[in-house]
Amino acid sequence: MPFWIIHSEDIINNTGITLANPTGVAGTYALAKDVVTQDGVILRHDLSWGGGTAQPVTEDGVYTLSDGSNTIEATVDYSELSIEDETDNVRIEKVSKRYWVNGPGNFYDPDHWSHESGGEGGLIGSPNDDDDIVIDENSFTARGQFINFKELV
Repeated sequence: MPFWIIHSEDIINNTGITLANPTGVAGTYALAKDVVTQDGVILRHDLSWGGGTAQPVTEDGVYTLSDGSNTIEATVDYSELSIEDETDNVRIEKVSKRYWVNGPGNFYDPDHWSHESGGEGGLIGSPNDDDDIVIDENSFTARGQFINFKELV
């Protein structure tokens, strides 16, 4: 039984299933794939996440899986799915990189945080202890600009 460790911004791919951007989800989950057959013919694959309700999968596509509290998107390449029932344990550590963008401003302003260097700002929430922050050549638009670390009340 494979054990995947991913971070909240990572993408993992394993035999036809890609899990992407499980933001807000942390912990250890089971990604189960059950093969549903009739007279030896595969009718569908059922995917479930963290013991939640199984989602029938019959073709390529993006499927939303839930453990009852959290959701995650799984992109499926149906032709790549194996014919075996499998369960993989996935531990998601909620760590992400946040890049400062859009020049000078207040540290707590979401308009200055992006998931990529030089990207569009607007991430929900300011960085916390679990996040890596990056200030690089794309953070400012001119010399002498700065980040204000005082929280406005």
